[in-house]
Amino acid sequence: MITEIRLQSNNGERTAAFWSAIFDVAAEDLGPDRWGLHSWRISPAAAPAVVVSTARVVETISRHIDITVVVDAGASDRLRALGFEVADDGSQAVDVNGTDSTVFLVTPDPISPDFYEDDPDDGKVHAAELMRRSPDAAAASPTRLSLMVIYVPAPRVELAAKFYAAILNVEPVREQHGGPEHWSVSRGSLTIELYPVGDRIHTSSRFEFAEDAVGAVARLTDRAFALPERTPDGRGWWCRDPCGNTVILLP
Repeated sequence: MITEIRLQSNNGERTAAFWSAIFDVAAEDLGPDRWGLHSWRISPAAAPAVVVSTARVVETISRHIDITVVVDAGASDRLRALGFEVADDGSQAVDVNGTDSTVFLVTPDPISPDFYEDDPDDGKVHAAELMRRSPDAAAASPTRLSLMVIYVPAPRVELAAKFYAAILNVEPVREQHGGPEHWSVSRGSLTIELYPVGDRIHTSSRFEFAEDAVGAVARLTDRAFALPERTPDGRGWWCRDPCGNTVILLP
């Protein structure tokens, strides 16, 4: 499973407040790095945690990753109270002046209205679809990350899907919900969808996966998707996905 997502923000403290409001969990200040810039960790009861830092170079700000979070009913009001932009129906919010990312907010209601726009110009996925995929997990943990959409250069979308499927030890599924054709990789309560970038820039971020790291390394190597290397601290392995995102594999 993914245990941690790292985001580089234009304003780390502001983005930390954004995610703290979503999860209703206080952000932990991790202290300054050698450049004096602080990082924050927001750790919900259900993994993964979100770690936020202020980007030293504007080009490294984490952009173009769509994230859907199953939240409690008060999340939208907490975000509004902090001055973030929230849709009137509470279905999405924008991390303004941080990463400027849109995060889709879903309450655990299998008959809720459309929440996630499959593509800005085309069809939508219903909340019921994600609830159908993992209804027990949704009921057990009202605030959790449920869906990540990673945008990949078109020629590499299928390769990226096979890369993440190898990590999770599942088979990727080709899908289309009225928008562009894409790939889906699901395990447990988390679904990762791989979309062609279209007129966007590809996703730029870092992901950590824990559980079966040795098996994941073997699968990535055997299937020629990556050659993971030991992390500097020796705790796990790291590699890059087909569009350059850093992926950490931990036992």
